[in-house]
Amino acid sequence: MKNRVWQIISILIPVIAIMIIGCGKNGSNPTQTNMSGNMQGKVTSQTDGSAISGASIQTNPATSLVFSDQSGNFSINGIAVGSYTVKALKTGYVNDSLNVSVTSGKTTVVNFQLAEPDTIPAVVTLLSPGNDSSNVPIPPTLSWIPSSGASSYSLQVSIHSSFDTLIVNGSGLTKTSYPIGGLSLSTTYYWRVSATNQYGTSNWSAPSWSFTTSNIYGIPCPGIPTVTYEGKVYNTVQIGSQCWLRENLDVGTMIYNLSNQTNNNQIEKYCYNNNPANCDTYGGLYQWDEAMQYVNTEKAQGICPSGWHIPTLSEISTLRASIHNDGNSLKDVSQGSGIGTGTNTSGFSALLAGSGSNSGFSSIGDNTSFWGSTQYDISTALALYLTSYDGSIAFSYFNKTSAFSVRCVKN
Repeated sequence: MKNRVWQIISILIPVIAIMIIGCGKNGSNPTQTNMSGNMQGKVTSQTDGSAISGASIQTNPATSLVFSDQSGNFSINGIAVGSYTVKALKTGYVNDSLNVSVTSGKTTVVNFQLAEPDTIPAVVTLLSPGNDSSNVPIPPTLSWIPSSGASSYSLQVSIHSSFDTLIVNGSGLTKTSYPIGGLSLSTTYYWRVSATNQYGTSNWSAPSWSFTTSNIYGIPCPGIPTVTYEGKVYNTVQIGSQCWLRENLDVGTMIYNLSNQTNNNQIEKYCYNNNPANCDTYGGLYQWDEAMQYVNTEKAQGICPSGWHIPTLSEISTLRASIHNDGNSLKDVSQGSGIGTGTNTSGFSALLAGSGSNSGFSSIGDNTSFWGSTQYDISTALALYLTSYDGSIAFSYFNKTSAFSVRCVKN
């Protein structure tokens, strides 16, 4: 019996060995390692590109669950090769998903930009002029801090805190500042702003702010708001880089009947229609030689105060450029009509003082001319010309015997 068992065993051992060897050749290797890759990326805001931390990163098929760090970065390592749907989720944002492929031994970059869902802009914060500001120069520029997510703004300005009557009712504004013309002197105005985007409009800035305008147009020259000259006080106005007197010169002794002014060591002036009251209002009228005090050098002091001079062609061109060639902005609000009505947004406060010539006085209320120190030839010199009927600014050369106004500019 024992011999029979050992015979059977001796027969089975080779067979089993052959089967084991065959399985080893034809079956899979149980120790072989699956190939893998990595994934990394960043989560940011679609609105302003800022990093979003704490966003969960999920994959399908599922891998490790990770979260973006303070810089918005995340990474998942040791991912099996294959195709995945990757999703970024964060409370308060619209989820975003991307389809990606992971390659063996490579790092796949996956970046997300999350949008805020159906969010109207934040309430606007006003900036300038400060609330309850006084003596605000005309024209003021209102400004506010940009509101996150805003695509446009609306602005209301009123003389009443209830905003029942509107001076400005603007909408669709894309800038965060707004210059306002046509305001009155020594007047309190109220203003407020709202922000709009595709999802809606914020509440008005609250509380509304107010400011009170100055009692003069324009901004006085820094450090020299007034100049006292020959017993009369003149105001100054800063226009761009230039400092001007705000009023026409009224200096000298009045002479009658437009007889020629002469080089007699005494300043002489004409008053329109030989009426001294017109000099009080409009300033004197001067022939070019008298205005220049009988020199023909550009930028001469002439009859201007010390430290001031008769403007040159270049300086008048600079003035025109500073106010964007808008003659109405040079004219006082009481001057002109229709499309020629003065706005005085520059503060220059020009009055339509008329002129004089050998044939008499003319055109008060209709036009005005200001002498420049640039001459064309022995008999003609430059003047700036404004009219009542449009907003043009003209330069031309006139006979030096014409009697025009004089406006001085700071050296």
